[in-house]
Amino acid sequence: MISKLPVNCPFCEEEVDFEWSKYIVDQEKYHGEVENTIECDELECPHCHEVFNVFGSVYEAPKGTYSYHELSGEPIQD
Repeated sequence: MISKLPVNCPFCEEEVDFEWSKYIVDQEKYHGEVENTIECDELECPHCHEVFNVFGSVYEAPKGTYSYHELSGEPIQD
């Protein structure tokens, strides 16, 4: 179960909690662990209102149980 998880805004460095379930683009299973690959274009920071992209993974072990996450916010390149 992926719930609200934080990512740091690359502009103001504040944590942004967001529900990532609808941004899963791939899911891989490795020895009882599930890696959910996340890609989100144009997330707006509620603190500074800058827009950025988020990518990374949320891990479950076993499936349906949150283990850890590695999410990064990156400024949008023109």
